[in-house]
Amino acid sequence: MQTTLLGSRKSMQVRDALKSQYTLETVGSGVEVYVFQGFPPHYTCPYCFTNDQVHALQYRRIDAGFFECPVCKAAFPVTQPLGLVSLM
Repeated sequence: MQTTLLGSRKSMQVRDALKSQYTLETVGSGVEVYVFQGFPPHYTCPYCFTNDQVHALQYRRIDAGFFECPVCKAAFPVTQPLGLVSLM
């Protein structure tokens, strides 16, 4: 039982260390997302983040600055992406 307790404590430390690298910011069109402060720059789903899950938002080329969470499918219209350039 002590190993399980220590294991869960360690996983909480790892999770907290990961989450500390993100800041909640209002970007572009007034949407709040978590922004990674390291490299590579990316946005993270705020809904999943509050549930201790970190999922990078996926850039969808449907419209300029349209991002979507790959897990919960929440959509985020961010008008100023983090330096992403369309290859088309």
